Amino acid sequence: MKNIALALALSLLISGTAFAHDFSKFSMDIPKDWHAMEENGVVAVTAPGNEAAISIAAEKMEKANIDVVAKAFSQKLEGTEPKADDKGVYSFSFTRDGVKSTCFCSLEDGEFLLITVTDPTGRHIAAIRNMLTTLKKR
Repeated sequence: MKNIALALALSLLISGTAFAHDFSKFSMDIPKDWHAMEENGVVAVTAPGNEAAISIAAEKMEKANIDVVAKAFSQKLEGTEPKADDKGVYSFSFTRDGVKSTCFCSLEDGEFLLITVTDPTGRHIAAIRNMLTTLKKR
């Protein structure tokens, strides 16, 4: 009986920690204590106390070259040289107001995706990773 009560309590705790959130171009699970908003097609998700943040922009770019686009964003943000992983996702870092952020750029089927992650304390890596794994195109 104790095991059933413990399992029920854990399932309620786990299911209450994040909820599906629909945006104009995608959906993603957001932890219940994080704040999410969308403005002009850009989604911003912030941790409590603004300790960490994710911004996501998705645009159609059918004739773009991801290498050129990633370099242009990096130059505009005065970031590091973009590097591609084995799946063709480019990443680079930049610092603004003393805070380091990392951008991830991808282009698939004419859809450009730019994700910027800021977590200066490193305390929200698991929550950020969990959110990004639930990201689904609408």
